[in-house]
Amino acid sequence: MIKLNKIVFCKDFGFETEDGEDEDVIHLTKSLNNRDIEYKDIEVIEGRPDFSKHCDLLVLDWGGMGCIGNNLFGCFVRELLEEAENRPNQIFLIFSELTEWALSDIGKTIDDMPNNVFTDVSKLSEYFKELKQDD
Repeated sequence: MIKLNKIVFCKDFGFETEDGEDEDVIHLTKSLNNRDIEYKDIEVIEGRPDFSKHCDLLVLDWGGMGCIGNNLFGCFVRELLEEAENRPNQIFLIFSELTEWALSDIGKTIDDMPNNVFTDVSKLSEYFKELKQDD
């Protein structure tokens, strides 16, 4: 089991369940738990992402906004990649089914990702497990 202290989850405005829970947070939590990643605290930022936050994992999920004709997701992915280059010890996850679309929109591919940026929870889990073995 991989245990993280804090996740910062930057996301577009989502939907709530009947219980008032954020569907995006539920989806992220299930995806992480399925890969044996737990966390103590999650800070959710809706609206403009703040990539300068320090945490164990910074997540960007801005998929739906790209569908309505603006390019916010591509802009935010570009900003995230710049932040990742400047902060190689921070781990980032782009958590969206539209990741490849946003990357191609800014002239990048998944192969262009810095080593601290992940687009897949399973690869993120593998990375954390390798780090744990090195301890």
